[in-house]
Amino acid sequence: IPLALAVAAAAHGWRADPIPDWVLALPWSPTLGVDLTLNIDGLALLFILLICGIGVLVFVYAAAYMAGVPDRARLFVLLLLFMLSMLGAVSTDHVIALFVFWEMTSLTSFLLVGFQHEDDASRRSAQQALFVTGGGGLVLLAGLILLAEIGGSYSIRALIASHPAWIDDARVPAALALIFVGAFSKSAQLD
Repeated sequence: IPLALAVAAAAHGWRADPIPDWVLALPWSPTLGVDLTLNIDGLALLFILLICGIGVLVFVYAAAYMAGVPDRARLFVLLLLFMLSMLGAVSTDHVIALFVFWEMTSLTSFLLVGFQHEDDASRRSAQQALFVTGGGGLVLLAGLILLAEIGGSYSIRALIASHPAWIDDARVPAALALIFVGAFSKSAQLD
């Protein structure tokens, strides 16, 4: 699956034509006004190519490294879910869906770090990773909601397009600081 996605992304990226913006909107939670809208432009396509290309390398390495491990199939499922979560995060157009994909990477990271759950150190590391990334995710959610309320839209494309109208709002630095702290926590910079 990662190889097929990487080849498809590369095939679209190598064309001489400008890369079109692909938008796919699926109703997700109509009562809350949240659609699962995927927007694939040139930047998203670049990240899709990176995620899928590196994903192929990770799958090949894991296949060799984990040879003979009884739960190897579970590892591949977790790796695929992690990759799909990242693909959703780089292509979504709704800030709430971005948060959901972001937290899906936190959950799959927790499961990957704790893959050898029989080992106490593995469980402790997984719990610490979930605590840091989960707490950071809540900070990120606060920043995203604040930014969406300032900009008057939960669509990322609409926020980018209308930024001259709201960029001078006094709450923008707070929203950006919250988003930065949330993103910083994902990389688990603190031990």
